[in-house]
Amino acid sequence: LLVLTRYGCSTSLSFYNKWLFSPNHYSFRFPLFTTCLHMVTQFLLSSITLSMIPSLRPQAAPSAKDFGTKIMPCALASGLDIGLSNNSLKSITLAFYTMCKSSSLAFVLLFAFLFKLERPTWALAGVIGVISIGLFMMVMSEVNFVLAGFIQVMLASVLGGLRWSLTQLLLERTNTKSGSLANPISTIFFLSPIMGICLFIVAGVFEGYTNIFSSEFFQTVDSGLRTLGLLLLGGIFAFSMVLAEFNLIARTSVVSLSVLGIIKEVITIIISSLVFDDKLTVVNILGLFITLSGIGFYHFMKLRELKAKARKTAKEIASLNIATSVNSLNGGGADLAAVHSRRRKRQSKGMHHRGKSKLDRPIGGEVLLDDEAAIEMVGESSSNLLADEAIEIDSSDTHRMSTDLLLEDMDASVTSK
Repeated sequence: LLVLTRYGCSTSLSFYNKWLFSPNHYSFRFPLFTTCLHMVTQFLLSSITLSMIPSLRPQAAPSAKDFGTKIMPCALASGLDIGLSNNSLKSITLAFYTMCKSSSLAFVLLFAFLFKLERPTWALAGVIGVISIGLFMMVMSEVNFVLAGFIQVMLASVLGGLRWSLTQLLLERTNTKSGSLANPISTIFFLSPIMGICLFIVAGVFEGYTNIFSSEFFQTVDSGLRTLGLLLLGGIFAFSMVLAEFNLIARTSVVSLSVLGIIKEVITIIISSLVFDDKLTVVNILGLFITLSGIGFYHFMKLRELKAKARKTAKEIASLNIATSVNSLNGGGADLAAVHSRRRKRQSKGMHHRGKSKLDRPIGGEVLLDDEAAIEMVGESSSNLLADEAIEIDSSDTHRMSTDLLLEDMDASVTSK
């Protein structure tokens, strides 16, 4: 149900935005103003949610330094990404938009290299190359190519890569122990006001509030209320996706979310070709397949990297702790030779008793450990520590993915990297 809610809302929003901004449909010509209202809606809904669920409330606000150097740049990049994305839908098809946005991973990796969040490798360079080839094929074979719309959506993709890296820096280098950015709801609470203000200013410059409120959409009270209702609906949908994602993240893996995201893109393109009669060529489809293959290979590499890190942690735990654990559990730091001597002495006196527990019976007030049992217990301890480490790794990666996805959800437009 959560999967259907999250990706159902995401796909529905894609078509909602295309219908809203397309000249052939509702033809609302002010996407920047629309997205500004979406940010206001999400800020209000996040405030209500935090007031109703105290456990989600941030314990402290970010410091002024973190707010100015990390949260503000992240929000500005996100706001511009959102505005350009929505604005491009006025002139290009939804299918072409989705195909272009699927190339965002290439820019994500480039900015990750720049900010030293990712170590450059030939494999990652290959991923960027594959995605670039796929993008080139999609662009060159587009039937309804509009240069202005293409430039806007590609600038949005570049800013999407930048905002992802800024989000990583925000999570890794901002002191979040106070819980200020502990979940997507509190993240929206802090980011959406800045994004809304940014979009409000940009909308005033490029769209003009005189033009907006003197248009046919606000000529009467009825038309104005109907238009505002339609605009606020997008913000409600986007916030609903965040809530579904908040629960989905805790119940599935990052890789599963990535695969579902790729499937969602394919479904969006197929439905858009049926609903909006978007024309697709064989080269278009082949380019999309190449791009999605590059994305899939990237996520495969990340999964393998996580598993390798977990195995390495297990080996380090076992090699560093097994000897000291056996010694400490057998008499306060005695060496192994002394432990074996004491064990033989106890056996020769017939005082060595085995019970159901792995611990030997107490002798003279001291609990002594059978050597084989001690080693087995250390092994179990190492396994538990390994599991904790794997959970910690996955949780970190999941939280980053969660924040990245929620930023995409907040744009109330086609989202997916």
